[in-house]
Amino acid sequence: LRSARPAGMRLAGALVMGRIMDYLRQKADRALIRACCSATELGFYDRAYRILAAPLQQVQGPLMAVALPTLSRKRGTDGYADYFLAFVRAITAVTFPLAALGLVFPDEIVHVMLGDSWGGSAPILRGLSLMSISWPLMNLCAVNFVVFECTQHLIVWPAVACAMAVVAFVIGLPWGAAGV
Repeated sequence: LRSARPAGMRLAGALVMGRIMDYLRQKADRALIRACCSATELGFYDRAYRILAAPLQQVQGPLMAVALPTLSRKRGTDGYADYFLAFVRAITAVTFPLAALGLVFPDEIVHVMLGDSWGGSAPILRGLSLMSISWPLMNLCAVNFVVFECTQHLIVWPAVACAMAVVAFVIGLPWGAAGV
């Protein structure tokens, strides 16, 4: 029965399941903070997350929109690895310096972008900056799975990432929003 389904349907189903897992991972941190910490800590976390996510999304969105069709056309050719590495270099050239700024200058960034009353966001921004290094690289791996129609990986990869993230969030809860 499984082989009777068209490959496109399997790929679409895997993409939907992967997106659901990714959505759950993205919402789990705030849900746990909301349940176990104060509203103030949730506010600090939310602002730190937004400070970091906004520039990453501005870079990552257009780059991923170009990566998928380009890599799909190069699939099975000798140049595929070169193009994939070019995308890795491009995304790291932008995201790593942003992460470094968040690691080194979180107090200054929060002060300039949010003002003095949001100082509690700075330690959270520092932690999120460290984690942000992996986000775009994980997305490039997902692009690779789509290009090669690795439907099983498109489901398993986000499910494992979601489970690992939730476990990490729970482990960090005793330290409040900064621990998450």
